[in-house]
Amino acid sequence: MVERNDCFMVFEYLSHDLTGLLNHPTFALTPAHKKHLAKQMFEGLDYLHRRGVLHRDIKAANILISKTGELKFADFGLARFYQKRQKQDYTNRVITIWYRSPELLLGETQYGPAVDIWSAACVLVEIFTRHAIFPGDGGEINQLDKIYNVLGTPTRAEWPGITDLQWYELLRPAHRIPSTFAEKYRDRVSSGAFELLEAMFQYDPANRPTAADVLEHPYFTTEDPKAQQVWELAELDGDWHEFESKALRKEKEKHEREVRRRDREQAEKRKAEDAGAPASGAAGPSEKRQKTAEAAA
Repeated sequence: MVERNDCFMVFEYLSHDLTGLLNHPTFALTPAHKKHLAKQMFEGLDYLHRRGVLHRDIKAANILISKTGELKFADFGLARFYQKRQKQDYTNRVITIWYRSPELLLGETQYGPAVDIWSAACVLVEIFTRHAIFPGDGGEINQLDKIYNVLGTPTRAEWPGITDLQWYELLRPAHRIPSTFAEKYRDRVSSGAFELLEAMFQYDPANRPTAADVLEHPYFTTEDPKAQQVWELAELDGDWHEFESKALRKEKEKHEREVRRRDREQAEKRKAEDAGAPASGAAGPSEKRQKTAEAAA
């Protein structure tokens, strides 16, 4: 709607975002629900990429979910058109850093849909585990360390173009780190999902699957259970977004701090009482007075 040279954009209201839903204190998604949400996420990415649009800020908080389990992307403030047959220069200061792909962290400015695929893979891990896979401190160096500590350090064989990235020499790892991805996640996701994540977490962006490829993966096409829409959200009380999730987490952290404070005070009180008590076999003050009187007599 345009009025007096001002543009007003009005969107429908959706009751939840993925961050809030994953951190709900009582509601839990079934494997079939998780698959349906993931399927919708990649269908949305496929729709955008086929039309030449990079989202560039895929994260759980930017994924909205209706009371009928319908998933939609939000926050297109960083989105840009891209040309499929011609490379263009973009800023690499995009995508919330926990979801930012390694090529962007190393200074790449010519990129395509593969950066969204990396972010979506991070979200898929969250859907399964309810935790971020690469929770850094907000800096590029630390974020790369978080990635290397899970996926191992990349080699030139698996990522031939890594040495051409403008920040590679500055940020190159000091030593070789082995991958711990299988050790940490093979038993936390289904076998099909694990294989899919391995493909999407390829260091070389040219080797990552497209969103269309992801939708054809056995995890979605043949592996049980089949995807099932989260109709149960219609019965869920309240709205659950990142805001409510953070408020709940802060309240929980406050309660935990209070419990630790009480425990510490009780431990200090017991320690003080133990220090003031007479040692075993030693005479207390009254006993000492009695023995002194007897000796005088």
